[in-house]
Amino acid sequence: MVVSPTPLPPNRPKGDPDNDLRRQLPQSLPPQRKQHKGNRLHHTDRNSTMRRALGALEDEDGLGCQVIPRAGCMRYKADITAGALKVPESRVIAELLLRDVSDKQWRKVLYDENVLQTRSSKTAKRLSVLIRGRLSQVEAPLWKLIKDGSVVEATHACLGAAIKASNLLGDFLDLVVDDQYRTFKPTLSLTLWADYIEGCRGRDPEMPQWADSTIMRLRSSVFTILAEAGYIDSTKTRKLQRVHIVKPVLQYLEQHHEEFVLRCIQVGT
Repeated sequence: MVVSPTPLPPNRPKGDPDNDLRRQLPQSLPPQRKQHKGNRLHHTDRNSTMRRALGALEDEDGLGCQVIPRAGCMRYKADITAGALKVPESRVIAELLLRDVSDKQWRKVLYDENVLQTRSSKTAKRLSVLIRGRLSQVEAPLWKLIKDGSVVEATHACLGAAIKASNLLGDFLDLVVDDQYRTFKPTLSLTLWADYIEGCRGRDPEMPQWADSTIMRLRSSVFTILAEAGYIDSTKTRKLQRVHIVKPVLQYLEQHHEEFVLRCIQVGT
């Protein structure tokens, strides 16, 4: 985690937030780079060359990955409750992906060898599905950063993958956290989460009615991610801090035209 004590950045102009929140994410975008002016909720998606090996849905052994749909499906899902950034575990999964191990080898290292050092096979399955699903959204160069990079590089790379895989996390950074920076708020209030969830329902009519306990777990996961990445000092005091994303991660996102992730990950700069 990298935190700089420097003052918050000056107010930077953006579009009308009220107008932005009323706009919907386009249901489908072609693989090439495409932007929609005046719409903050846009994504640029690229078909990963590695998704073939990862699959689209979780299988009974937890070896498949849950790829977040980018068109014609719910924008917001509650799968982020499974955990925060999980950097040490992500290093392990990234290495396995880079080695392109077979399903049999996955089972052996996850359950027999317990490479994730979990207390049960159920937890190992949950973590492997979460992390593999995130990493399936990005490509091998970012896996290598996660596996071999410094703690800071791996953390920022895991954050980029998490944003790519979760619109719930990405939009919270883009719409809520960014606004707190621009209006010079000293802390990130917990009450912002409930308001944000209500706004999500307007942007995603297919969003399920989550139980209050699920909403609380989602908030806990998201705020923990923000603390791990350095946007807030801790989940207790939630003091906003300035984060400088490392150059290798920014270069990867720029080269792969990840405009949405870039905007989310650089809030407050």
